[in-house]
Amino acid sequence: MKLSNEAQEEQFREIGLYLRQAREEKAISIEEVSIHTRIRSAFITAIEEGRAGDLPEAVFVQGFIRRYCDAIGIDGTILTANFGDLFLPMAVDSENTTIEKNQVYIYH
Repeated sequence: MKLSNEAQEEQFREIGLYLRQAREEKAISIEEVSIHTRIRSAFITAIEEGRAGDLPEAVFVQGFIRRYCDAIGIDGTILTANFGDLFLPMAVDSENTTIEKNQVYIYH
């Protein structure tokens, strides 16, 4: 997952730190989270360590974080509520794109 600035990197590190602390407080191992979520241990470790570059696209990471939260008994919807706004690329408005494709330009 590519992050575009230092603020995003810091926010992602904070999410990972929060998840690790919550997991450790509940004495749950990374392997247990991996088994419960079917997320590779390497991805869980990368999330906890804030290594976004070792992860797939942001949309997948958002799902990973939600499932991770569920596995350790915290509300994943709260943690991922703003994830899309922060880390996912902006959607293209297909209506405007279609209009632009169908416009006719007349040159004199």
